[in-house]
Amino acid sequence: MKKNILIANDSPALGRLIAKWLKKERLRCVCSSSLPDSVKKACAETDFSAVILFHYSECSHTCEIIAEIKREYPEIKVIVADLTADNSQHRKLFSAGADRCLVMPFSLGRISVAVTESIKGCGYDDVITMIPEFLASYGFQRNLDGFDYLAYAMELCILSPSKLTGIVAGLYHEIADHFSTDWTRVERSMRNLANKAEISGAFRRMTDGLFSDKPTNYEMICGACDAFALRYNVYGIR
Repeated sequence: MKKNILIANDSPALGRLIAKWLKKERLRCVCSSSLPDSVKKACAETDFSAVILFHYSECSHTCEIIAEIKREYPEIKVIVADLTADNSQHRKLFSAGADRCLVMPFSLGRISVAVTESIKGCGYDDVITMIPEFLASYGFQRNLDGFDYLAYAMELCILSPSKLTGIVAGLYHEIADHFSTDWTRVERSMRNLANKAEISGAFRRMTDGLFSDKPTNYEMICGACDAFALRYNVYGIR
């Protein structure tokens, strides 16, 4: 495995901080500005495993840089640090070739995990552990039973997207079996979670305002899976 990482950011202090943290993972970091010419020059001079590209302004500008990196160096993993949780923007970044989008602010530990996962290849177990953190980041309440039920529903559907086209009652039974409970409790708890998520605005934030009313359980599961897949660029990964 190659050990070189390019940090393309216009804040030298932040670049040095991330580089120091990634050194713990035995990764050698090179810092440059996020200007296209600087990124291209750095990639031409060093054999990189990944590029961490900070995105603050026009999505089209960042997409051009990503597309050029992927065209010239397809083996390089591109991780975008984005200031927004805008799923429509993430679609454009992934379409350009980004391998991962991280929403700022994030911990140094989180970016370290993202880099090592991208280089080594992100497996099923790695992705699934991100689901609770993902839901909580939008304001879904961990203390509700429905939170764990939704997280497990997402696990099932991300592993097997065809479940999203089936009858939702089948998912309730799978979840109930996993948690040794009754499927009706699963349905009620998820309905309560959907209600709370509508009141708090958590679901609206996660889906970029596509839903203004309380979602059904099925809509909540589909919306959560879609948003998660967009952020981490995964579906049917095992």
